[in-house]
Amino acid sequence: MTEEGNCSTIFRVKQVLLALAALALAWAAVVAATGGIEWRIAGVMVRSRDPQRAVLVAAILIVMLALLDRARFESGIARVATHVSRAAVWIAAAVAIITVVHAFRDGALVAGGSDAYGYVSQAYGWAQGPLPRAYPIALSLPFAENDDWIQTPLGHRPGPHAQTMVPTYAPGLPLLMAAGILIARQAD
Repeated sequence: MTEEGNCSTIFRVKQVLLALAALALAWAAVVAATGGIEWRIAGVMVRSRDPQRAVLVAAILIVMLALLDRARFESGIARVATHVSRAAVWIAAAVAIITVVHAFRDGALVAGGSDAYGYVSQAYGWAQGPLPRAYPIALSLPFAENDDWIQTPLGHRPGPHAQTMVPTYAPGLPLLMAAGILIARQAD
């Protein structure tokens, strides 16, 4: 095979790899957007419900492409990085809007973790008045030693008086959250 024919073959291989990678990414986007695809072709069921597999295939094809022509791949990455840096503000704004829409549409609307509970409970405490002040602990256990420590949730510690607790998180985020709570109360 001549050198010209060899270059032509490598060029075609690179084009096929690029086309297949683009197809795999498009497939992943369709699967992610629709929640899955299901077709019956010649009596055989074809299903695709996981976009991660198509993204993995695309990544493998792109790595193969990069190995075949490293210099061109690096210059392409540099061009993409230039375009992304020019549009960074718009990309960040779009991601923020998508995040807010997703939070309102699919959010859990609960403070389910220890940190979340600590911040939210302290925010409600700030909304009710100045902190630190002791909150009552509801239960009294049959053994007096350490019962306050046993009942005190993360983000709090036993208060200065028996059967009380005080928050321990830094006040910055809870103060901002308390402002939101007060604004929401006024809007009602």
